Amino acid sequence: MTIEIIAKNTFGHFKYLPDLAGFCVKQYDDITIINAGLNSSMFNVVCDTHLEKWAENQEGAYDPFQRVRDNISILGDVYLGGMPRHGEGFIEKKIHQMITLFNNQPFAWWLAPTCDPAWLPETLKAMYFKKSTTEHAMLCELKNIAPAGAGTLSIQQVLEKNQLDHFIEVIEPYDAAAREFYEKVESWMLDKQEKLFVGYEHNTPAVIATLYMDAYTKSAGIFNLITTKNKRGQGYGTQMMQHLLVFSQKSDMNYATLCASSDAGFRIYQQLSFETLGEFQCFEWGGK
Repeated sequence: MTIEIIAKNTFGHFKYLPDLAGFCVKQYDDITIINAGLNSSMFNVVCDTHLEKWAENQEGAYDPFQRVRDNISILGDVYLGGMPRHGEGFIEKKIHQMITLFNNQPFAWWLAPTCDPAWLPETLKAMYFKKSTTEHAMLCELKNIAPAGAGTLSIQQVLEKNQLDHFIEVIEPYDAAAREFYEKVESWMLDKQEKLFVGYEHNTPAVIATLYMDAYTKSAGIFNLITTKNKRGQGYGTQMMQHLLVFSQKSDMNYATLCASSDAGFRIYQQLSFETLGEFQCFEWGGK
């Protein structure tokens, strides 16, 4: 059980549907960029960042101590804990490139413990990115999951347009760009590596979730678990979670992963045998 599995699922989820739906997805060795062209940090994302080696390759004749010889103070800038921050100037240039690439639209920069350099969060904050969340990166072994009992919800996998409309109906209040994004998702995309689910209470959509499945790591990432405001506190989120865990188990997955931001959700996931392996951080550029 490693944090790498959680990172692979999370970053895989970020790019999977945007790529299938024809949005701009660029994956490099050092960075992944999902530019949906929407006014939304839910769908415009930078992730899977590995800029340490990239900065080293950019160094060339760059001298990190030149500013000292130029009698320019670098206290708190190039140095961290008495050690030089290798390539910081190039990292800042890369961040500026991302801002330009998104044309000053909002975007989120997600960092896992597997990302580098370690001081990138400080640099993002110094460049006026707002830290929006810190999330518990969690994993459970599906062999520990017992069959779910009968629930009050009717949980359906989204395979048709009317079901997709119900999924949009639940997620749209959290991001106005969600409808524009999901309306580009066609029926043939819905039963592939990523699957959408809607839980109905008496034919009314009450809760949704997304399941991203990675056959290589034999793990399933759970995302977008959202209960409508008027249906909270009735255990529908837990019923959906149990359904997804059993679905993953039956699909020959060994692990389930998620990132938990709320304390209430975190406690529920612990009760469902999830363990915390680290933290993910999200920084947002607000756009102009």
